[in-house]
Amino acid sequence: MMVGGDHRFLIPASGLVGALILLAADTVARTIFAPVILPVGIMTAFLGVPFFIYLFLRKKKDYW
Repeated sequence: MMVGGDHRFLIPASGLVGALILLAADTVARTIFAPVILPVGIMTAFLGVPFFIYLFLRKKKDYW
């Protein structure tokens, strides 16, 4: 939705954004409570849900 439907840009962008989100979630999960490591899935949900809500609620529909 962010880069359009052209697969030349969509596939590398989705890999890059996915890797960045997972890296951020892992970093936050390891540092938020120093002695305890939270599961990465919990942090991925906390970081990813607002992003996907933003994507679904925005009015621009030029990705079709």
